[in-house]
Amino acid sequence: MSQRVYDLIGVGFGPGNLALCIALHESEEARAKGFSMYFLERQPKFAWHPSLLLPGAQLQVSPIKDLATIRDPTSSFTFLNFLHWQGRLVQYINREEKVPSRREWSAYLAWAARRMDQYAHYSQSVQDIQPVEQDGKVAYLRVISKNLLTNEIETLYARNVSTAVGGFANVPAVISSLYDFHYGSSNASRVVHSSTFLPQMSYLDSILQREATTSDEPLRFAVIGGGQSSAEIMRYLRDHFPKADLTMIFRASALAPSDDSSFVNSAAFDPESVSSFWESGIHQRRAQLDEFRRTNYSVVRSDLLAELYEMVYDQDIDYEDAYSPSKGIVRIMSNTALVGAEQLSNARIRLETCTHAGEQIVESSEYDAVFLGTGFKRSAATLPFFNTLAREFPLLSEEGTERLREQELNLDAQIATAKDPDAMRATVRGITRDYRLVPTDPSRWMRDNHSILSMHPTVVPKIPAARSVRERMLSTSRSTSRSGSRATSRAGSPKNSPRALSSSNIEVASNLYRPQAPCNLYVFGCNEHTHGLSDSLMSMVAHRANVVSASLMAATQYPEPKVNGINAPPCPTIQ
Repeated sequence: MSQRVYDLIGVGFGPGNLALCIALHESEEARAKGFSMYFLERQPKFAWHPSLLLPGAQLQVSPIKDLATIRDPTSSFTFLNFLHWQGRLVQYINREEKVPSRREWSAYLAWAARRMDQYAHYSQSVQDIQPVEQDGKVAYLRVISKNLLTNEIETLYARNVSTAVGGFANVPAVISSLYDFHYGSSNASRVVHSSTFLPQMSYLDSILQREATTSDEPLRFAVIGGGQSSAEIMRYLRDHFPKADLTMIFRASALAPSDDSSFVNSAAFDPESVSSFWESGIHQRRAQLDEFRRTNYSVVRSDLLAELYEMVYDQDIDYEDAYSPSKGIVRIMSNTALVGAEQLSNARIRLETCTHAGEQIVESSEYDAVFLGTGFKRSAATLPFFNTLAREFPLLSEEGTERLREQELNLDAQIATAKDPDAMRATVRGITRDYRLVPTDPSRWMRDNHSILSMHPTVVPKIPAARSVRERMLSTSRSTSRSGSRATSRAGSPKNSPRALSSSNIEVASNLYRPQAPCNLYVFGCNEHTHGLSDSLMSMVAHRANVVSASLMAATQYPEPKVNGINAPPCPTIQ
């Protein structure tokens, strides 16, 4: 294994890398070039958010935005083809529902992953990724992983690495010391994050049910957060513990519906939106992220929102039904922040909250369990296997990321009028349009032969489709605004600013990122700041796979790197 040099090693085998694997598997160019790839996944088998497969939970994106349709509607990996092969296509059509259940979507993804088993290696925890030099240049990457079944360390080599490992639980600092869960353990921690909800409940459920039958008082549960996950947890708890008192605590003034309107979806999640977002300045991008947060953050699907409101409304009806069991109280605490948490000796948890609507009220209450629908952290700088590469790529460290943000703020006005704006954007942001990280020292990652570098421009393939009126209007307005901005700004261009990048640095970046160095690191799911709100969402995986596979094809024309001074033997290639 140590003598192989793969064209691509993927870290993580969730929807992001799975869509890329499928795109390359179906690529005639990749097959003709003998492209080789291998994907390492920590889990023992493919699973997509298994802890959130709650009864009634639905997908929050159109099923047409699957692993392949936007890239190639004729692909055999589309959701509709999955339904056809499962014998459920007609029945699904008869449902007349816009979206499938999350359970069915998970089954679709697992079906697609099983068809790509030849490229996947499960129970592998990547420990480190290291650059390996030849003649003073980085020639390839060494990927060190641990087999979780045998505890053996394995080493692989690759020209390119793509990472798509998803997010990590965002646990509020005030309660983080009480959150403790490890897969495979019998830990029954009473602080439960949505990312581990079902596995934790498999341990905690029997304990809580026993307490519910032996206590004279109803169980009391707190749910922190006002988004989709919190709402789904509220529904689950109401169904499984109908006599428990439920309190939902969140900062916003009210629970809000997610904005899934056609115009907003088009502006935020269409493939074209990624390019327009990328071409925007830092202030424009921040404004757009704030504007479209209502599509994904701290919002609830309208149908579930109506269910929650019915819970609250129904309990105020003054009528006793002898044939229906009594239910616990549902309490909604808006404009409220969690300010303290304490584990009590009786296993309960005391929460301190502060309400900011009207008169400030500080309240202390005890709960039998606390559930966190507080979202996920998505930052490449937090991934431990990037510790070595953090010295090479500024975007892989918190300090480097901050420096890039400051640099872009200072250079924002100059980018649009630069000789090569795409190269300058990549340099000041630390990442290219096609998801490759920019090294601190680009010259270390370049071959001496520059003639190859001019053969291909930076490739962002278009999805073959007729251009809409909206696209034509946007294209016209962009070309007008660009030509206007150049005409007005050239005379006063701050090209002599001490903060400006030198022309030589831009030239180096331009050579390196058109199309690429012989060795590249792609990062998915952590790029909301540069690639838009859809970067970590399912809606963009097929389009991104199209972009990245084209980028990888442009990179495979470099000379064969050597391991230990000899040409590496052939790798398993796409058949």
